[in-house]
Amino acid sequence: MKKLLLILIPILLTGCNYIELNDLAIATSIGVDYDNNTKNFKLTAQVMDTKTSEKGMENDTLVYEAEDKTLSSAINNFFIKNPKNIYFGHLEMCVLGSDAIKYKLDNIFDYFIRESSIKSSCYVLISKEKKANEILNPKNEQEKGFPAEDLKKVLSDSTKKTGLINKITLEEFLSYELKKGIDPTLPTVILKNDKTNSSKTVINGITTIKKNKINKNMNQNQSIAFNTINNNYESTNIIIKYKDNYISFDITNPKTNISAKVKNNKIKTNININLEAHLSETNKKISLTNKNTNEYFMRTINKTFKNYIKELIIYNMENNTDNLGIKNIIYKDNPKMYRKYKNVNPYNMDNINIKIKSNIYVHGNINKGAF
Repeated sequence: MKKLLLILIPILLTGCNYIELNDLAIATSIGVDYDNNTKNFKLTAQVMDTKTSEKGMENDTLVYEAEDKTLSSAINNFFIKNPKNIYFGHLEMCVLGSDAIKYKLDNIFDYFIRESSIKSSCYVLISKEKKANEILNPKNEQEKGFPAEDLKKVLSDSTKKTGLINKITLEEFLSYELKKGIDPTLPTVILKNDKTNSSKTVINGITTIKKNKINKNMNQNQSIAFNTINNNYESTNIIIKYKDNYISFDITNPKTNISAKVKNNKIKTNININLEAHLSETNKKISLTNKNTNEYFMRTINKTFKNYIKELIIYNMENNTDNLGIKNIIYKDNPKMYRKYKNVNPYNMDNINIKIKSNIYVHGNINKGAF
């Protein structure tokens, strides 16, 4: 109820009265699909249906659907087919179906860039296996329908605390249309087969879009490498084998610098990363004040992240993508040089120099604790 009041206060200040609120449907999520047979966009909006009663203000969750040849006309059809006026100024989630990206990504970019009434700070998800309409269908959930607020929190927390997911807003996604030499990376959402009361709608990884093609999801190591290079997280966790045991380290505050230039007709790239490492778990007595032990762990951490980045380089090489924006660096430095190399894949292992430096800031052992 408090959340609903916070949403409605700005609307109330614009002059709406209770009679008008009875005609208002606040969209929290929107799904965009495209049917290549009918050549129609198919939109799905999950809305909070506000109404007043003797008990005060109440709200239900409803799903509205509309379609037409263009996005703008499909949006207009929401108002024609449904009795409620849909308000898109409080969107929390935008789900893009795979066919919408495959066939009409340029139209999606064009419409959302021009349309100011749709909240651009909402998060974007890609549905690779199901249509966006199926993801937003409340029948897939046991209780309250598509969990927009829960997924929003998962996106934020996972980005900050795991390094496996990167949250991206609609505004950030649209900005890629205006950039050269960089491909967007977005989180993907699926429906899992779950007979429990937990949500069936889950985020299952991140993927890079190349023009209108959705590539395979990155594996865990590639995801951590991508988010490390982009300084996306506050902390992530890695496990290192030490003798016959496994030691866990929290990696925090990644600081990365990437430089690229054309030399001898090849794109040469330098990736320099500084990491902070904190011993988080061990079942063996370890004192990191020992110089040899400390250096061993730093070398191992550096090697681990270097291997993660090599896996990410392979991902970009195999999928002909550039999710780190190496060619964007070339473009900013020399647009003429970019035009010459814009179709060249810069992810050649021999032409990328990787330097990792880590520092262990928390020393401790299982008996004495941190000191």
